[in-house]
Amino acid sequence: MSLLDAIVLGAVQGLTELLPVSSSAHLVLVPAALGWEEPSVAFAVAVHVGTACTLCVYFRRDIGRLLGGTWRWARRSATSQEQAQEAREDARWLGLLLLATAPAALAGPLLEDAVGSLLGSPATVGGLLLVTAAILLVSSRLSRGEAGRAAPTWKDALGIGFAQVVAMLPGLSRSGSTIGAGLALGLEPRVAVRFAFLMSIPVILGGGLLEGIDLVRAGVPTDQWVPLLVGAVVAGACAWLAIVLVFGAVRRGKLAWYALYCALVGLAALAATLIHAYVLSGAS
Repeated sequence: MSLLDAIVLGAVQGLTELLPVSSSAHLVLVPAALGWEEPSVAFAVAVHVGTACTLCVYFRRDIGRLLGGTWRWARRSATSQEQAQEAREDARWLGLLLLATAPAALAGPLLEDAVGSLLGSPATVGGLLLVTAAILLVSSRLSRGEAGRAAPTWKDALGIGFAQVVAMLPGLSRSGSTIGAGLALGLEPRVAVRFAFLMSIPVILGGGLLEGIDLVRAGVPTDQWVPLLVGAVVAGACAWLAIVLVFGAVRRGKLAWYALYCALVGLAALAATLIHAYVLSGAS
């Protein structure tokens, strides 16, 4: 992989991992459009680490508060009724995040082979991008805006968690599906985004760990370390921008713009597939 490949694909992954437009779809379609090979396992690990690090840094206060509050709640060490209530709420949030992560953690290993068989098909990801567009449109219509609930329930956590499992299909956006599920279930926009992004941290790290095991077994050529590092840094920087853009879009009720983008890219992928098939049939 060249430095140009690393920069372009790192930016693609960093943006599309968190924007509601499906990173798996773009990591199939962009190399196909440019005539490049699909990214290696080593590159996938690098950009996942970069994205996960950005999420951890951006939400560092949330993570610290949830862990610290849960610790105080478990030890019953709060010094006032107000602190005890805050600690209990932090523990509740952490429990809901773990509950929401459970479906993907359980289903991931079972679906890995089936999902992997679909990754190389532009037609498949194009069709599923149209599904992502529909999810974004429906969820934006169902959203109650700022009047939504500020406190997720265990039913919300399970609903968002199962949306994340469905989004394992290449072309279905994880952030689009999980944020959309939160909005459709009646959560405030900022709460839906915050919950979806916090929930994605262990999933992205877990995916990077599983890919990292394969990487250790295969080894990494010495000349690839610089492109991998560059890809990770670019992915992390673009992921920060994506977080800001998603919060802004959801707050202003502009998810429909991402739905339009997904629909256009999905239709373009399907059209290109049909044209390619027609050309091949004519040549034969």
